[in-house]
Amino acid sequence: MLYYSTANPNQCASLYEVISRGVPADGGFYMPERLPYIPSAFFRNMADMSLKDIGFIVINTLFGEDMDSAELKAIVADAINFDTPLTPDPCHKDMYALELFHGPSKSYKDFGARFMANILRRLHKPTGNIDIVVATTGDAGEAVARSFYGLPGTRVFIVYPRSGTGLKQLSAFASLGGNIIPVEVRGTFAQCHDMVRAVVADAAIETRIPLLAANSFNLGRLLPQTIYYFYAYARLLQAGADTSRITIAVPSGNLGNLTAGLIAMRMGLPAKRIIAVRSDGPDVYHHYVNRGIRPGRAESRDVPPNFRRIVDLYGDCPDDLRADSGSVVLDPAEVKAATGNLALDPVVAAARAALASPDIEATARVYLATTSADKDIAAAGRQSFHPAVTLPPSPTLFRNFIRSYKPATS
Repeated sequence: MLYYSTANPNQCASLYEVISRGVPADGGFYMPERLPYIPSAFFRNMADMSLKDIGFIVINTLFGEDMDSAELKAIVADAINFDTPLTPDPCHKDMYALELFHGPSKSYKDFGARFMANILRRLHKPTGNIDIVVATTGDAGEAVARSFYGLPGTRVFIVYPRSGTGLKQLSAFASLGGNIIPVEVRGTFAQCHDMVRAVVADAAIETRIPLLAANSFNLGRLLPQTIYYFYAYARLLQAGADTSRITIAVPSGNLGNLTAGLIAMRMGLPAKRIIAVRSDGPDVYHHYVNRGIRPGRAESRDVPPNFRRIVDLYGDCPDDLRADSGSVVLDPAEVKAATGNLALDPVVAAARAALASPDIEATARVYLATTSADKDIAAAGRQSFHPAVTLPPSPTLFRNFIRSYKPATS
């Protein structure tokens, strides 16, 4: 299968090129030329399937044209070696939490990061070198660091804002050493994101040492997230839930989870609606899906990469998108009132609160518990963690740092 750029559908790339580049040079984002549909027989027989079995079928459907099925089965087995239980909500009989935080980093990002690391082990030449860059405020950095730590021939540059990075996650990746290189930025997460995109799109670096982005704009990290949507459906069937109208609530940030869910629906997932939920004010997706308002030029900096994928997926038709998705913004006070004494991460609590609304028409409700409640999301100070370098938000300086940094040894 080929993958095209959202900025130029005529510019296509192979699976290896997509994963090893992350983003095309034209400023767009890669999308599959088509989304394969999973046969209905799969859904009739999946109730008792394991997470690995479901994961293999989904990934083989997506990547089976380009990779050997036995290899894909081994990749899934290595990447997803933890549980993802669907637990009934204690207060609502038709509501469930899909717990995605049982991997090494205690966040849903283990799915994509571990899959990406495993597929690179098999796709990349053993004697070659590769640089990996990721922007993070905590979870992504920890998940990517744990997934790629010690992988021969790799250097992992984790770019994080000086303020606003989770302390526990910072500790997890900043103290590893080896091929994990923390890069502190005197700026915002959006600026860190811009730095990562800029260096990945720089052909001069790519011709020297292959460089890829490990954020969710890399399809190698995004597409494996479709797995747990299918797994949630299987567990609903096993629980005897009424699956005729499933609504899924997703904590909303860079829209990676939402994009994966909408792709899963296009592949045949029998869900009726996926809702993006925020508690920190409306964003461009909220305005687009609810009111059809497209972001203006002044807002382009705040547009998450996966927003463009969603627009492409639905042919820039908000009405069609609205049939499958929506966006809910809740006041923090509303979230707190709806959560009660339950111990939930704040963004997960918002997703649960949105599903509890009487306005939601559903026979079964699932919210993605993307992060463990005990994750420390408080802003971290300097503490005792020392980055390899502290930079202003400059892609040029970051580019020069990558070029001059001593290569990791195998």
